[in-house]
Amino acid sequence: MTKNIITKKIILKLISIMIFFVICISNISAIEKPDLYAKAAILVDNASGKILFGKDENERVYPASTTKVLTAILALENLDLSKSTVISAEAVDLPYGSSNAALKQGEVMNNRDLLYAMMLVSGNDCANVLAEAVSGSIDKFVVLMNEKLKEIGCTNSHFTNAHGYHDDDHYTTPVDMMKLLSYAMKNEEFVKITSTSSYTIEATNKTDSKRVYQNTNRLILTKDDSYLSRYYEYCIGGKTGYTDEAGRTLVAYGTKDDKNLILGVFNVTSATATDLRYTDAINLFEYGFNNFEKSKLMNKSDYSFSYTNHDKNLKYNYSINEDILALSSSDEINSPTVINYDININYDELNKYDINSTDYKNQVIGSIKVNFRQNSYTYDKNFDLVLNSIEKTSILSGNNSFKNILKNIIYVLLIIFVLFVLLKIFTKISRNKKRKLKAANSRSRTNKTSKVNGINNLNFKSRRSRR
Repeated sequence: MTKNIITKKIILKLISIMIFFVICISNISAIEKPDLYAKAAILVDNASGKILFGKDENERVYPASTTKVLTAILALENLDLSKSTVISAEAVDLPYGSSNAALKQGEVMNNRDLLYAMMLVSGNDCANVLAEAVSGSIDKFVVLMNEKLKEIGCTNSHFTNAHGYHDDDHYTTPVDMMKLLSYAMKNEEFVKITSTSSYTIEATNKTDSKRVYQNTNRLILTKDDSYLSRYYEYCIGGKTGYTDEAGRTLVAYGTKDDKNLILGVFNVTSATATDLRYTDAINLFEYGFNNFEKSKLMNKSDYSFSYTNHDKNLKYNYSINEDILALSSSDEINSPTVINYDININYDELNKYDINSTDYKNQVIGSIKVNFRQNSYTYDKNFDLVLNSIEKTSILSGNNSFKNILKNIIYVLLIIFVLFVLLKIFTKISRNKKRKLKAANSRSRTNKTSKVNGINNLNFKSRRSRR
């Protein structure tokens, strides 16, 4: 009995030791997530749209001047940067405490200069000028902003101005801001502007001296650029923001070892010289670059499609531009898998190309929104669809225009046949009615004749009887 008790104790101790070692090993292998000062933050693999880290990423936040990411992309899509704009009185009429680029009413400014001044020193006056240049008025531009947010897929955002000065009804979420930033980064001019450390504007009709604007994003500034530098070599660019209500905000993007990350930190309240939003950003970048590796999510060949223009007898072949890779960590059990996708084609853009075009290859003609799942988390990402080739189709192949003509002829003949049959039926019915009517008239005449004959017979008999 005692021996059995001792044996059980030994077994229990061995089990306890094994559990202890399992816990230790699991703690060693687990990836340590960054501890942030920001009240909300997000880190995203820009290639796939996968969220690598989130802290209240779906909660509402105030974007402050990161709003200007949207203003910049709308200006880039709608303005000729080589042209100039006259500064209006309304544009330079700013709320108290607004950041500005010291523009003057009546000053003539180049649109490219306005963009640099807006994105580097966060000029609210520049944002207003660009808004008026795009839409004619700031109010109309705000309508355009919210339409663009919906188009991009920012469903939990609403903007009330072009610059981000605080308004309770001007809000977004970290997830939405990453969708906006990812969209903006497709524009090479946007990346060029936001990755510039300083920019010089020449004298204008209202300002005699040059103006030199330095980027407020300390992550891209070296010690030579500024004593305030928080330089991080893998950060390419981004946009800062600040209001009392929003706290210190930052959206940024970086590249290392062919990994492309975008991030956002929101509502960092510390006002120390080190500016802790940059500490958060660096920690997020390091977490993403050091703990995730690429795996193939989508093969280009698996997402190839075609469309046939029957009027032109042309077949258009298009697909995603390249294989899509997604970042995954070593402690994730399953690889990301595609759930479904939704295609949106710009047929006006597609149909302007023909087989003799020389510049159609790799032209963006639409997008594909792909939904993914990894473990228990689902997410989506829009990818460009590009035109690969154009083929001439046979006049008899498929459902082309020639065949449509044949079908139309068959339809006409069928209609004629049906009408002929109906006419035959109506004719037969009409003849039957006439035949019946004739028969009825014939019987009626017969009956009358019978009656007359009957009367004559009676008269004849009467005469005989009188004899």
